[in-house]
Parts: sequence; C-alpha cells; structure tokens
Amino acid sequence: MKSILCRNEDKEIVLKRGNYSNPNTYNALDSAVAFLVFALLTVALKYAISPLIQKIYQATNDYMLAMCISVLAAQGMILLVAFIFSRIKKVGFLSGGGFACRFDAVDALFGILLCFGVFFLLNATHYSFIDDWTWIIYLTDYETHTSLIAVPSDLNPLLTVIYSFILVPLLPAICEEALFRGVIMRGLRQFGDLFAVICSAFIFAIMHGGYEQIVLQFAIGLMIGGAVMISNNIFVGMAMHFSYNFGVIALTAMPEILNGFLPFYNYLYDASGVILGFVFIITGFIYYGFKFIGEYKRKILKKPKIVRFQNYYVLENDLDADGKQKAYSYAAVLPEYYKKDTDYRFYSGNRFCKFNKQSNKIAPVIILAIATIIAVLQIIISA
Repeated sequence: MKSILCRNEDKEIVLKRGNYSNPNTYNALDSAVAFLVFALLTVALKYAISPLIQKIYQATNDYMLAMCISVLAAQGMILLVAFIFSRIKKVGFLSGGGFACRFDAVDALFGILLCFGVFFLLNATHYSFIDDWTWIIYLTDYETHTSLIAVPSDLNPLLTVIYSFILVPLLPAICEEALFRGVIMRGLRQFGDLFAVICSAFIFAIMHGGYEQIVLQFAIGLMIGGAVMISNNIFVGMAMHFSYNFGVIALTAMPEILNGFLPFYNYLYDASGVILGFVFIITGFIYYGFKFIGEYKRKILKKPKIVRFQNYYVLENDLDADGKQKAYSYAAVLPEYYKKDTDYRFYSGNRFCKFNKQSNKIAPVIILAIATIIAVLQIIISA
C-alpha cells in the first residue's frame, strides 16, 4: 500500500491507500423519476410480458416454469432500472453516497430479528386486513377466493424448490434493495432520513402490486430501511430481505409437513409466534436504538459539525504553484463542508466527475404523486 500525503487547512495528513468509495449520491428528483419509471415499466410488464409468459405456460404446460420466468423478468427489470440510474448519475451501484455494501453478520442478525418480530406480531392483523378487503371486493373470504384460482396440483418439484427457496428469496434481496433502498431511499434523504425511510417503505409496499401485501410489506420496508439507514450498509437490507422471504416460505410450508406429527401445531405456532415476535422486535430495537444514538448523537445533542474524512478522489479547480490543477487522491471533507465557489469533483475510476446537486422540492413531490397514483390504480385494477 502506498501512503498519500494530503493537505487540509495547512495541516498535512498521511493516509494509507485503501478502497476508494464513490461519494456521489442521488437527489430527490432521481428517486421520484426512478419510482415513476418503475411504475410505468410495471404496467408494460403486465400487458406485454405477462401474455408472453401465458403462452409459454400453454406451450409447455409447466406452471412453475412460467412462474420462474415471471420472477426473472420482474426482478431483472428492477435491477436494470437501478443499474441504469447508477450509470447515468455516476453513483455507486450499491455502495457510495453514504452507503457501503460490506458483510456485517451482527447488524444483519439483529435486522433479521426485527423482520421476524414484525412478521410474528403483525401476521394476524395482516390476514385480518386481507380477509376484510377480500370480502369487500369478492364477497368471500381470502382462503375461499384463493382456492378458486386455478393452480395445477402436479407442479414440477424441482422448479418448485428453485422458485420458492432460491429465486423468490434471493432475487428480490438483490434487485429490490438496489432500487428501493439503493436509489429511492438514498435520493429521498434530501428531505431527511426519517422521511426517506417512511416514503421508501410506502413505495416498497404499494409496488408489490396487491392489496393483500400492503400491511406486512410496509412494516418490513420500515424495518429494512431503518436498519440500512442506521448501519449505512445496504448488505444489511439484502440479508434481511433474503432471510424474511426464505423464512416466510418455510413457515408457510411447515403446517403441511408438521400437522401430521403435531396435531396442535397451529395453536402452538400462534401462541409461540406472539412471544417470539415481542422478544425479537424488542431485541432488535434495543440493538439498533443504541446504534442509532451512536450514529446520530451529534444531531441529537445538537453538537457542532465535525469534519470527517472519507476515501474519495477529489479534484479542486484551484491551481497549484506550477499552474496545474490540484488533484487530491483523498477528499479532505464531505460535500457539506466544501468551500463555496469551489468546483469539487470525484474520481469515478477512469475520469473525474461532478457531484450531483440537490434538486428543487416541487418537481419530486409532483412526480412521486403521479407515480403513486399509477401504482395504486394498478392495485385496484389487479383486484
């Protein structure tokens, strides 16, 4: 490793070369446009791709093959939106802009506890909500309604396992986190961290496309968004998302497996689930509560800003004694501490790029409202 000598306010700082992070981030307008693009593509997916998948099902008579293709198409679309925005805006795909993407087993574990705590505590409310709305829409309960939906009984066992325990848990954990937390929540931080978490969780819930998922998806979105925001690590969100999807599928399959061995399994599950829910969510809240205080204590205690150093390549428009442009291999300060009227840039790996500026507040709000209307209309039409 080479050492780098930098100057900041007449002080020399010697640092070791490490992994340089893209410091650029999205703004609120980027988040709103990404949401709108995704909402419109969801409509296109429904009316363009779905008929194609239906034809594949009719040709192969393999329901699970069609389902696998469907989830690959949907998640691929989400990943593509996130990737294109990262390229256009010169923002790190998963890391950078205040977020890292690094393995952290402890943060991930307590985040997973939060997700399952919410699941166990809200599961009954979730199904009550579904039943109420199913009665309003179909004049029957949800279980009867779903039993009327034609799903073949002779499902391909291998593809069923791949779909249920690999594709459904893994793909959304990567693709949806890249968009909902990586792009949308990151950009909405312009309006404040709390707003970013709540708004991105709401978008996360309604974009799942069905009224039957809103309650749990919103709550899980809050837990994932809060954990990612506090830990500044999008890997935590991916681990939570994967574990939650995998765990819910496993818990759904367990009654079919265990009811023959444990006649009172359903009662045992309901009783222990509430207890586990309280234990999990309290444990998770305590851990992230202390972590939140550690991360935000300066704001909470209203202490003055402290200059922090980051591993960023930065270019300053001032000229040195030889008339050459000053190019620092290490940023002295974060963007909020930059001197006025100074054009700072960061090194993207092959060239220097300008930092994205904050957007105005009116345009993002209007676009967010339009995208929300499109998403809600899709839920109503699908119902």
